[in-house]
Amino acid sequence: MDIDAETLGDVLRHLHDDYPKLRPVLWDAEGSLAPVHRLVANDELVTEPDLATPLGEADHVPFLTAIAGG
Repeated sequence: MDIDAETLGDVLRHLHDDYPKLRPVLWDAEGSLAPVHRLVANDELVTEPDLATPLGEADHVPFLTAIAGG
């Protein structure tokens, strides 16, 4: 999906505001990104997301989700 965002925080706010059914999947009880998710910004793993991280028009921010099972 394409999101018009100037910062990493804008991306997360867009997902939170525009996709309410994703909220329990993406966010923990404190409102932080759930620890099973990882963000990658322009091929770099974001270990501690800084919401003020600026993004350019061509930047990509994929989400990776840990999947476990037996």
